[in-house]
Amino acid sequence: DNIMADQRLKDLGLHLPPPPEPKGVYVPSVTMSELGLLIVSGHGPLAKDTKTGKYEYIVGKVGVEMSKEEGREAAKATALAMLSTLISTLGSLSRIKRMVKSLCMVNSTTNFTEHIFVANGFADTMEAVLGSAIGIGSRSAVGVGSLPMNIPFEVEAMFHIEATPVLDESSLLFAQGVPRVINTMANMTSLSGSLMRPEVFGAMQEISRKFVDINKLYETAGDRIAQVCRAPEGYTAHVVCGAASGLAYSVAASIAGINPKYIRSLPDTSRIKRKVVLLDVDGDGRWDQSMLLTGCTLRRCKLSEFKREGKKPDVACMLIFDGYNENAPPVKEIAQVARSCGVPLIVDAASRLPPVSNLWAIAHDGADCVIFSAGKAIRGPQTGGIMIGKRDFIKAARMNGSPNEATVCRPMKTSKETVVGVVAAVECFVAEQLSLERIGGYQEHHTKPVVDAIIRVMHGKTPNGVRVSTCDIGPNSDVQPRHHTHVLVDLPTKLEKLSKQAKAIIKEHSSKHTNANKDLYGESLDHGSPLSVVPSNIPRLLAYKLAKGSPAIAVNTTATGILLNPYTMSVDDGILVANRILEALEEVLPSKHASKL
Repeated sequence: DNIMADQRLKDLGLHLPPPPEPKGVYVPSVTMSELGLLIVSGHGPLAKDTKTGKYEYIVGKVGVEMSKEEGREAAKATALAMLSTLISTLGSLSRIKRMVKSLCMVNSTTNFTEHIFVANGFADTMEAVLGSAIGIGSRSAVGVGSLPMNIPFEVEAMFHIEATPVLDESSLLFAQGVPRVINTMANMTSLSGSLMRPEVFGAMQEISRKFVDINKLYETAGDRIAQVCRAPEGYTAHVVCGAASGLAYSVAASIAGINPKYIRSLPDTSRIKRKVVLLDVDGDGRWDQSMLLTGCTLRRCKLSEFKREGKKPDVACMLIFDGYNENAPPVKEIAQVARSCGVPLIVDAASRLPPVSNLWAIAHDGADCVIFSAGKAIRGPQTGGIMIGKRDFIKAARMNGSPNEATVCRPMKTSKETVVGVVAAVECFVAEQLSLERIGGYQEHHTKPVVDAIIRVMHGKTPNGVRVSTCDIGPNSDVQPRHHTHVLVDLPTKLEKLSKQAKAIIKEHSSKHTNANKDLYGESLDHGSPLSVVPSNIPRLLAYKLAKGSPAIAVNTTATGILLNPYTMSVDDGILVANRILEALEEVLPSKHASKL
């Protein structure tokens, strides 16, 4: 049993480099899950350059440019590089059942004979991390005249891994009528949130093999999340089943606190004096039910009136939706008002990531509790949410929910798999975002190539009157994430330019759409069912055709066209979407002439 390998890696204080990129025409590893076999390509030693902070290959021939001790250290560094690839490939070292075979090659002089000594640097490290029963396998150690880039040591290896059962087609979702969707909208619950990270799968699989004290797990996970998210002193975190449940937990904590009588009475608040949640009248009203189920009373007013209203004896807390009201003062100012009124400030920042700094900035600005989704940009379980708050506040929230039985939030149960999956996702997200910020950001390394691919495919091929451009959307848009360039396809607004079939479709549906001025997430683009498009105007007709194709493509509409969010797409997705848009445009706006982009 190797479930402790990931923990041993941390306990040993070993720092892994990023998984090395191939230097030629090959892949880092080949996985044959059905056979339980993983073959890892040759790896060399990496070390961080103290000046640039980048990992570079260690070079030198053992016996001439390097001593045998230095060669052994290079072999240890090679083991760390291979462990990085193993985690990237498998999600967790716990999936390894045995190292079967390794081939160790030492770049050395012809009279060098200490190959075994050097190779043991690799073997000792693998044994220390994986354990003796799993980390020691059969081995060959040979001397070679040279190695690529003049690295001193290279190793390839074969591992026995936990086999993945082969599902027959009838057991797979797509064979049961649930087709793949290309998501060009955002990380949305209705489009299954995000694509979970491999590390998340590994963590969830590992914890699934054992029973734990769930209360202890909540506390330990909360402290770890608070640490990774740089929470202020005196703060911790709690994993809940989605950001909406975080609203219920935080309101229950504000109303009932840690009073056992109040906790057991919710949602009956007839005997509780402080039960009003003070909300911004210009805030987001879609989540009222998530709060009302606690038995609270919602009271809306302008933010400028919070200080007056907050001093009323029936107010239990103030709650704002970060970024929703473009005229709102900074969180720090609202937090000061809440403190002066003696009530907690709760900030729903469910999808306000990136930037990663929001994970700590809002709490440092004075919010008593900040709520995030773990199933969107963080790429954790879609059933996960995070509350980061003052320790006493989080304690009260936990007392009002599962596993405690007579509580209003008991139905919002969070499994041990979700808890550890969220922790793994947060660790990866923070590390990834901070790393990307140092080398140009996510836009440069992911979204820009997608945007470039879309523009390249559509260039010079759109009908007259159609304009394709890049744009930045406003800071308060509900499209998330939004801190990067999007692609806007502007369409003509005059119906006479349409094909006869297109005109007929719009005429049929225009009376069904009563709010034609809505753009993003308009009435015809139901946030809860974004593929159910009412084709009541030209942009929505294009969205309708894309949604009905195979694979279905979900797009945002604007008042004049459609908006493509590259964050949720790959380059291949972008190319497919661009070609499908051109096909749909030819049906809607037939023209022999192409316009310039």
